[in-house]
Amino acid sequence: MKALLQKKFITWITHNLFNFVTAEDILRRDEWGNYWIKGRKLDDAEKQSLQNDASAFKDSIIWKALEAEVKYQANVRIYYKSSDAYDLVAPKAMLETVRIINEKLQELSR
Repeated sequence: MKALLQKKFITWITHNLFNFVTAEDILRRDEWGNYWIKGRKLDDAEKQSLQNDASAFKDSIIWKALEAEVKYQANVRIYYKSSDAYDLVAPKAMLETVRIINEKLQELSR
């Protein structure tokens, strides 16, 4: 019964709340080192600002606190609150999200 309710809930969330994001929506870097977002190339000033912001955010107290909080909450769910394999999905996604953000911040701050 629990699995059925989880499946229905996930289906409802995906159907009603999921926002589709395309490759054009994300910040990406091309093979020549140019940054693009929403189909627009960032100029040199924007690129420098982006680099400074990423570097400052990556080293900020607020990011370190948020990162630690997410990791802690994921660990609590993995080690203390999980009763089956389904309970491990969300904490793993939380940890993967933190990893992706850290990778992007590292890339952008260079």
